[in-house]
This record gives sequence, C-alpha cells and structure tokens, in this order.
Amino acid sequence: MNVPRLAPCHLLVVPGLILSCLPAGAQNWKEVYDPMVVRSLYLEVDPADWTRVINDQPVEGDTASQERAGAWFSDAPIAVTFDPVAAPPAGSILVEIRRKGATDPVLTSGGLTKVSLKIDINELVPGQRWNGLRKLSLEIGSEGGPLSEGFAWQVHRMAAEAGYYKYDAANAAWAKLYVNGGFHGVFTSSEQRDEQFLRNRDLYSPTNTWLYKVDGSPTLELGVGDSPTHLHLDFAPFAGNGGGSGGPDLEIDLPQWIDMEGMLTLGACNAYVENSDGLFKRNGKNSFAADFLPPNQRLRMYFPWDLDSAVKQGTENIYGGFFSNEITENPWFRRVYEHTLRELIEGPLSEASLHAFLNDLELVLAPELAADPFISSGAGDFASLRNWVTGRNANVLGQLTLPFVARPVFNQDGGEVVSGFGLTMTAPAGQIYYTLDGTDPRAPGGGVGPSALLYSTPVLIDRTRRFVARAFDGTNWSGLATEATFNLADYATALRVTEIMYHPVDDDPADAIDNDDYEFIEIRNTGATDLDVSGFFFEGITYTFPADTTIAAGAYVVLVRDAAAFTARYPGVPPDGIYLSGLSNGGEKIRLKNADGTTVISVEYDDDPPWVISPDGLGYSLVNVNVDGDPDDPVNWRASTNVHGSPGGPDPAPPYPLGLVMNEVLAHAAPPFEDAVEIFNGGGASAILDGWFLSDASRNVLGDLDPAVLKKYKLPAGISIASGGFAVFYENDFLTLNPDDPFSLDEFGGRVFLSSADAAGNLTG
Repeated sequence: MNVPRLAPCHLLVVPGLILSCLPAGAQNWKEVYDPMVVRSLYLEVDPADWTRVINDQPVEGDTASQERAGAWFSDAPIAVTFDPVAAPPAGSILVEIRRKGATDPVLTSGGLTKVSLKIDINELVPGQRWNGLRKLSLEIGSEGGPLSEGFAWQVHRMAAEAGYYKYDAANAAWAKLYVNGGFHGVFTSSEQRDEQFLRNRDLYSPTNTWLYKVDGSPTLELGVGDSPTHLHLDFAPFAGNGGGSGGPDLEIDLPQWIDMEGMLTLGACNAYVENSDGLFKRNGKNSFAADFLPPNQRLRMYFPWDLDSAVKQGTENIYGGFFSNEITENPWFRRVYEHTLRELIEGPLSEASLHAFLNDLELVLAPELAADPFISSGAGDFASLRNWVTGRNANVLGQLTLPFVARPVFNQDGGEVVSGFGLTMTAPAGQIYYTLDGTDPRAPGGGVGPSALLYSTPVLIDRTRRFVARAFDGTNWSGLATEATFNLADYATALRVTEIMYHPVDDDPADAIDNDDYEFIEIRNTGATDLDVSGFFFEGITYTFPADTTIAAGAYVVLVRDAAAFTARYPGVPPDGIYLSGLSNGGEKIRLKNADGTTVISVEYDDDPPWVISPDGLGYSLVNVNVDGDPDDPVNWRASTNVHGSPGGPDPAPPYPLGLVMNEVLAHAAPPFEDAVEIFNGGGASAILDGWFLSDASRNVLGDLDPAVLKKYKLPAGISIASGGFAVFYENDFLTLNPDDPFSLDEFGGRVFLSSADAAGNLTG
C-alpha cells in the first residue's frame, strides 16, 4: 500500500545501538544555613510521644536505645493534627525526632520544654531529603545560648570562606521551632556531619571515603573498614591519649596525610571563640575527620562540631590540652597556628568585620531571641558580644609570641593571563622563595626546599604555572604560603572528553562490587603539544589534577570511581586518578575547569533520546565520534562497539552502519493509509538491517532499560538500505503480522526505537 509523505520526526536518531524518534530540584541545602535568615520549622507530633522524647536522657555514644517518635515536619504551618496512620498533609513530610545532647540541659518556661533535637529526615522514609539534607541538628546552646553557639559557627564559616580551611568546613544558622502550633524557641541549626554532608560537597564515594567522629578516640561513622590514613595515624595524639607505640617526625609525616592548614585553622577558630570542648583543648573531642583514597593525594579534612562551650570572658589561653600540645609544641606547626590566628584577626575576624556582621545579624535575630521564652538574656546581648570581640582580638594578639613574617603578595591572585605576563612578588621583610611544581619552598626542618627558586625579577608566564611562595627573614619563614595558579587564555582547548561510562553493567550481581564502581571518564589531548593541567578540576565529579601533571600530545587519561573494581575489569589499563561522588545514571553536565575556574571543556550527556540509550545500564559507554564537534550535541556520540567500552584508547569501529536516522513517522493515518516508520541512510555505504528490531518502548515497569522490551518487532531478512535511500515499515508489519510483541503508534505521541542486533538476535553496541 502506498503512504502519503510522512510527518517529520522532531528528534533525529544518533548513531549507536538504539535509535529513537519522538513525534512533533534543585537542592538548596546551602540556603538552609544562611545566617541572615531565621527559618521557621514546624513539627506536628502526638503529645504523648513529644513528652516521651523530651523527657528522655541521652547517653553519650548510645543512640540506639533513645526514645524516638514519628512526626510531620514542614517549613510552613501544619493545620492538621498528627495521625500516625495517615499520609502527611501537603507540604509536609514524615520524619523521626529524638532528643540529642547527653549533657545539654532541659529548659522550661510556662509549661513548655526546650531541648536539643535531632530531626531524621530519612529514617522512616528511606531516601527522603529535605532541601538536600537527611538530618537537622537543632541545638539550644548550652552555656551561652543559641547566639553564642551560632556565632562560634559563623567564625568557622568566615575562616572557610576566606580560604583558610581550603574547603567548606562549617555551615549553621538559626531557626525557630513550633511544635503542635506552640512556639518552642530559637535554636542553632548546624549542618549534620554524615554521608549527605559529604555528598553535598561531592566528596562521597562508597569505597573511597571514610568519616570519623573524633571524640577522644576516632569512631568510624561512615566507610568500609578503616581508612589508610586512620591506620597510619596510630600514634599520639590521633589514637587517643597516649596513642600507639612511638611516632614519626610530625613535621615530615603529618602533611603527607592531613590538610594541616585546615586542622590548624579549626584549632585557631576554636581557640578564638574559647571553645573549651573541642579538638585541641579537650583531648581531641568534638570534631569530624574525612579520609579519602588515594590518601596522600586527598588529605584528611577536619570539620568542627558541637560549639556550645564557646564565648566566655575573652581571656582563655590559645594553647593547652593534650591534642593541642602534641601538635603545637612542634615549632613549625606552632608558627603556622600563630600566623593563621594573626591573619584571621587582621582579616575576616577583625573587629570591623565581626562588628559589621553582628550589626546586620542583630536586625534579623534580636527580635526572635527576644520572643524566646526560654532565654533570659536581654537586648544587650549583641552589644556584649561586640565588646567581647574587641577584647578577645586584643587578648589573642597579645598571646602570640613568635616573630611574625608576612607572606608574599602577588601582583595578581592567579587566573587567566596572556602569554608573557610578568608575575611580581613583594614582601615587607626578607627574601622570597617560590616553587613551580606545587611543593613547599620551605623544606622540613627549616631549610630551603630542593626545587625552590629565589625571587629577584618578574617571572614571565608562558604556560600553566602554579606558584607556592614564602617569605624568609633571617631564620624565620612565613607560617602561611601564598599560592596561585596562572593559566594562559585559550590554553588546553585541545582537551576533549572522549568516553564516558556512566552506568556500567554488573556482570556478577552476587559479588561485593557495585556496578557503579566500574564507572570511568576518559579525556584526551587531541593537540600536537603537551598540556600542563596542574590544578585543573572537574565539576560533576570531584577530581583535581595534582601539581606538575602533564598530558602528552595524543595521550588519553582515564579517571575512575573505584581503582580496584576498574583494574579487575580492565587489567591492562592503569587508572590515572580516582574521583569522588559519581556519574549520574540519568545524565548531567560534566565540566573540566582550569585552576582559576574557567571552563576548558564540558559535556552534558543524557540517558534519554536523542542521546543513544544503550550506555544506560546495558554495559556500553558513550564514545565521542567527532572531537571537533559540539560535545553537547548527541549526534557526535555513539555507543561503544563492545560491552564495557574501551578506556585508555580509541574505540574500534562498530559492526553496525553509522548514519541511520529515523526521520519520519506517521502515527495517525487516515484510512486507507497505514501508520508507518521511515528510516533514512545518511551514511556513505549500504546498511544491512537483517535481524534488527523496532519497538515503541525501551524500559520495563521498573524504569530500567530492557533488551526484551526493545525487541518487540524483528525486521525481516534481506532489508538493505542504499546510501541515501529509505526503508518504510508499516503498521501491518509491526502490529497485524507481528508474531512476537505487536504494537501500534500512539496518535497522541510516543517513541519508536530501532536497535541493531547480531545474527543470534543479541543487541549490539
């Protein structure tokens, strides 16, 4: 039967296994911790359950035996009384609540009770999130109330934002809590240290990440077994008071395992706010440590926790405590510690800076604190805190005893420059030594490092350069270095993402390896010259190229999610790096940026048409077939030729012809015409389609890509389409005469899939 001209298809098919034709939350967890916004939180709970929870007495380290209760939770008033068997009303979710803080007091006022609370978002509803969070930690602020505790958190936040931690270390704000419509006061809402905390920073990987609660001795909170870093640090002060037997030279050893500037910043901030119950002052208590693989490339990060013992008389000693003494008795770490404190007080924690912050905060928070019936303090709290800042700054500066050597200043703080830019360095005293390989110009023990250069004249930049510089005055070095990376404009434009294995197949579901552990991403230097990618970093996955990393002309680089799993599957391909977080099975944008944050390359892939879909769980990877084309255009990608892909080299030519497109569909033909699908061969050779399949669906009821669903209609033998030719398949073929799984085209819209197959009927790449 003849058919009229077919309606054009709006999504053309890309080369690869499966061709498809279509007819003509963002997580805002960071906003939860905006200190200038006091959020209102609402709980609706059975009154008897609420009484049971608030009268519970938590035991340090024992949460399993705590009293718990289900509740409805929202950031808007809940007008319906809690019913344990009913679904939460619109705008609210089911959560679990429990009391927290074994030593936190119970506050009472007018028949109401206020205690520190944990709100578990995902305990009763697995996988549930609220604004990208799994838990909320609401603190009453034991000694100084929510203002003092919250202020202590802001000090850590400011230090992190100013770059002293070099990572996002602390987030907290203030929140008002209403329970069954009654106001229960203002709380400090601090970000919970858990898996979600790491995920929100793209630091989590099931096999490459560990999280320890450091509370005297480290306790594993997250991870499989103990980390290499934890096992290495079996000496004082890390293994508890006394630690293991002996210990290495801390100045040489610790910087290989720990971000020491981050740890010393935590200690400095805690000392500044007079937190007597923290890592340094209380024998290694109340902090968290995150470890990673590889351990000597990704150093341990320390994060503060439990800051309710802060802000006293402004005269606390900045030294003292077993942990502090073990670290700061080392002359070099003591210098870094004092330098950090001095720069903080002259910068983000200066009197002017903190007074300005408190002035702005007072307008927002003071009215809420005044309405809290559990707080006896008055309107003078902010004035008192400003006075405390003035006195504390002077007090801390007066405790610094070491000669101060200011670090060098660059005429530009890194970034993109033109070739030939001259970098100048200045320091108020002493000489300046710098390195270009990312190492420290100061050697352990105080000498000049082996790769350090003495600055004398401007340094001309003709390629990517990472500078680390210190001032050296007499026998004293600046405690902190000045670091910056410079990139040339349009440098590294020859880099390409060439292969993405975002949803690997699990060949053996019974083994202990998760299928996502086989992920990888491959990039290639397609140019004729070597490229220095030191400090380049990915967004979408978490990976930063180490200092002094060069990709040779024409070379491939393979980054993997799990080195052990990857090596087991690809024994001849050594991985070049391990990334954290992971590639989304549903598609995402991946960016490679140079050290100053300029995007060098990016690709936004998807698991839905017009992208080829066989890489979504059938074992194939995405392969870039046109490195000079737009990487966001699915026409430039196909499925790998073989299952598991071809990391570390070019992908072999596929067994199926390229250039086929499903260019027209007729889905609502008027009799006597039939619905039909037309395929066009835009390739340069004839295409033989013997044994291929058509289907109107690709996924099973679980949403997974399913070969059986794709194989509804098998094309008859002898189908060949010449270059530039067409083939048309009619409803009579795939519905009336189809012996396998008849289907028809939906006049209201749908999809049609064409899948390549071998002679045995197996779908091919």
